[in-house]
Amino acid sequence: MDLTGKRIVKCRPMAAQEMKEEDWEQQGNPPSVLVLDDGTKLYTSRDAEGNGPGCFFGVEPSGATFRLVTR
Repeated sequence: MDLTGKRIVKCRPMAAQEMKEEDWEQQGNPPSVLVLDDGTKLYTSRDAEGNGPGCFFGVEPSGATFRLVTR
């Protein structure tokens, strides 16, 4: 999948049904979901096999780091 040029239009917590579809259990805050302008949804996993949810981390242009948490 090529994501070039697509825009993030929403950032939201993963819904309970989406967690169920991934066969993930809720532990703490739900993972964040980035929704793109074409409806594509992006979210993190703790590993390549999809064995549980993960967390988005980032770095601002200033060099400051952050963790994306939605509620």
